[in-house]
Parts: sequence; structure tokens; C-alpha cells
Amino acid sequence: MFRRTFSYLLVALLLAACQMLPPIAPPHGTPTDSRLTESAPVAVEPATRAASPSLDGAMVPGVYDHQMEVAGVSLSWSNSDQVLYLAAACREERWLGIGLAGQEGLQGANLLIAARRQGRLSVWDGWCEDAAGTLCSADVDLGGSDDRRGSSSFLLRGGVMMEVRIPLDSGDRYDNPLVPGGTYPVVIATGRDLEFALPPAQMETVTITLDGSQ
Repeated sequence: MFRRTFSYLLVALLLAACQMLPPIAPPHGTPTDSRLTESAPVAVEPATRAASPSLDGAMVPGVYDHQMEVAGVSLSWSNSDQVLYLAAACREERWLGIGLAGQEGLQGANLLIAARRQGRLSVWDGWCEDAAGTLCSADVDLGGSDDRRGSSSFLLRGGVMMEVRIPLDSGDRYDNPLVPGGTYPVVIATGRDLEFALPPAQMETVTITLDGSQ
């Protein structure tokens, strides 16, 4: 009888001692009660491309907002309220030109050109005076200005590529003003090889639409 009573008393003392001990701290970062630590869902911004594509030769999906294939040339573009970002790649080693917002063919077009001149592949800002592209010159040679905000050119896998940034409205008489949301003719011109020589060997005209104000 005494032994049983002593056992009950010992159990009661142990239970009382356990209740007096501080709670064991959980591992770092583990909530003690999920109901107390639960917070409102946090909206995660989706991954987006940089506001201005890098001039690094990357034309993978997502770098530019729009892309099309025309006669062996890939054309990609994006725009902000003030800047047009263009990329073009030809599968053959030919000089490559993009004529923007001309009248008929290349006449009156702002021509962005990637070609080899004096042994060096480069990009420049030009202007064409006739539809066939026999009278095209650099803006600076006509008394205008080179209004590129950055450009690059590459030889890639037997082809040529260029990327260029230009203001939508440079104020130069040899650049055609563009506006967000506008639709414009674009002439894709290529030469016979990388050496710049007129007229172009091939021209294709397409239409692009810029994104509206953002």
C-alpha cells in the first residue's frame, strides 16, 4: 500500500516539474505554431527582361517583345516611349540593312546598316534617296547626325547580326520620327557579301507596329 502511494506521489511530482520547465526552443527558422506565424501571401513579380536589351547578340525568346522571319533574316524589336531597340540576323555573310518608315522601297528611309568597311564590320546610321537603294549615304556625310544610342555587330555561324538602339524622334532631318503605337513599313536589305556596295542584292518590305505608350 505504501509502495503504491509512493509511486503515485513520484509521478505527480515529475509531472509538476515538467510543467515548470521552459519550452524547448525549436530549430532556428522553424515556427512554434504555424497559426501564429502565418502571414498574408506575398505577390512575387514575374521575371521580366531588362527595359533595354543588352547589345550582346542574344535574340533568344523574351529578350525582344516581337520577332519575325523574312527571307532568311530574323527581325526583332521592342520599344519604350522614347527608344526603339532593333536586332536583325542574316543566315549568310552579307551586309545587312534595315530601312525604317520610308515612302516607296528605300526612298526616304532611315537605313541602319551592318557591313564591312575598310576591313572592319561596323554599324552606321544612313539615309536613302531612292526606292532601289542606289543613293544611300551615312547621315553624317549628308550634314545630319549619327543618332544611335548604341549598336553592335557580330559574325555568327556563317551569318551576320546587328543590334541597335535609336531614339523614336531624334530631331535629325535624316531620321523619320516614330511614335509608340504607330505602324511603319520596314525594308530588309541584304548585299551580295559583307562589303558594303549599292544597290542591295535583295530587299523585302514588311510592316511592324510599335507598342503603345507604357
